[in-house]
Amino acid sequence: MSAHLITRKRDHTMKHPVLHFLIAATLCTSFAGCAAAHKMPERYGMVVGLKKEKLEEYKALHADPWQGVLDQIDRSHMRNFSIWLVELRPEEYYLFGYFEYDGDDLEADMAKMAEDATTRRWWKRTDPCQQPIPTAPKDKLWVMMDEIFYHDRDHPDARRMPPQKGERQMDVGKAK
Repeated sequence: MSAHLITRKRDHTMKHPVLHFLIAATLCTSFAGCAAAHKMPERYGMVVGLKKEKLEEYKALHADPWQGVLDQIDRSHMRNFSIWLVELRPEEYYLFGYFEYDGDDLEADMAKMAEDATTRRWWKRTDPCQQPIPTAPKDKLWVMMDEIFYHDRDHPDARRMPPQKGERQMDVGKAK
């Protein structure tokens, strides 16, 4: 390539220093925003019993969840939400729930969820399917679990001490 073309390319790029500044500023802001938006979420596990006679009803409800409930989960800063079913003994069923919270005030977000009319109607359908585990606090359905191990290949240094027993309790359902 001739020196003339190289000079010409340099001249072309230098004619727009404001454009270069704006591109650089946008990239820096984008990366800073990405870093802030990707804080490590808090992880929560919870467990509840499932009445054997309500097994199929509960599975059918969750096969077609209401959009309003899903929207409220999103507004409550909950992500990667899943519920798992296990039969520990013949006809003895338990549900394990897991979600990640990336908001700033879990208690306030859970209160907003509990006030949401669609979510309350959903819980009127799902709560009768559930039963508290033997060690559940009075008037609670779901019991928060203590995280005792965590590893993430993408975040190998993201370790934290597990909370003390009961520290992560929150109101996620009332026992009947």
